[in-house]
Amino acid sequence: MTLLVPVFGILGGYLFYDEIIGVNQLIAAVLILAGLFIGQMALPRFLKAVIVKN
Repeated sequence: MTLLVPVFGILGGYLFYDEIIGVNQLIAAVLILAGLFIGQMALPRFLKAVIVKN
């Protein structure tokens, strides 16, 4: 998943280079992870439920 590259970049900078994670970076990481969750998990389940009911 190429969308996780920025998240792991932030995490790597924090772990290996002692960089400080700012609020903006933390919010961006949460938004990226939420978008991935919605795209990979929630939406397909919703569509399956709609298709099965009809």
